[in-house]
Amino acid sequence: MILLSEAADKIRNEVTSWPGIDARIPVFRYDPDLKDAREGDERLLVEILGIAIGLVPSGPGDIVVSLTGDDGRINLEFSGFEKCGAWRDKNWESLRLKAALWSPEISLLGESLHLTLDIPSSTLYPPVDMDAMAAETGISREDAMMIIGGFVEQGRRHLEQLTGPSGGPERYRAAHSLKGAGKTLRAPELAAAARRVELEMKDHRDGCPDISELEAAWQRIESWYTEAGRL
Repeated sequence: MILLSEAADKIRNEVTSWPGIDARIPVFRYDPDLKDAREGDERLLVEILGIAIGLVPSGPGDIVVSLTGDDGRINLEFSGFEKCGAWRDKNWESLRLKAALWSPEISLLGESLHLTLDIPSSTLYPPVDMDAMAAETGISREDAMMIIGGFVEQGRRHLEQLTGPSGGPERYRAAHSLKGAGKTLRAPELAAAARRVELEMKDHRDGCPDISELEAAWQRIESWYTEAGRL
């Protein structure tokens, strides 16, 4: 599973260590309707973003990457540079090969470079993809259900930490744990909601985050688990 916001954070942190980057750090802007949770390999997307940022023509300011799309595709628009001639460079072929699984389309529109990838959004129903979890880990459905049961028990405690008297660091760790659980369980709604709470906690470490969306996602998992346990 991919969280687009997390992949963006990872490549932004990586770019800061590149020699000669000269403060051209990518700034990511998101369409609010774009679904954050996507199918696929997050590490591969980070590599592709790195190649694209490295190939974008140099300019005086930061690279702005605007993300839009729909349930089947994402579009990344790269702007913030002056020269566009280098976009035809043969080195773009390395990106096409790396992203071949996602049918990449690269084009120049006005003064912006566009990269379109066929990366579908993760399904929300059922809220946990037990079959995908079992296939990825090589375990049986029965063992997967046992693991999910353990996460359900732990998850409720994490939610209580987010609303209880715990301090900022404990709340942040709780949100981070729920995000990890969402990715492990192949529960895209939970992973995305926990990621948003995690980001809020980064900005307001001592605050009490809004977890209504996260709670709703978790309740759907608990209800699904109760129903599935009866089958």
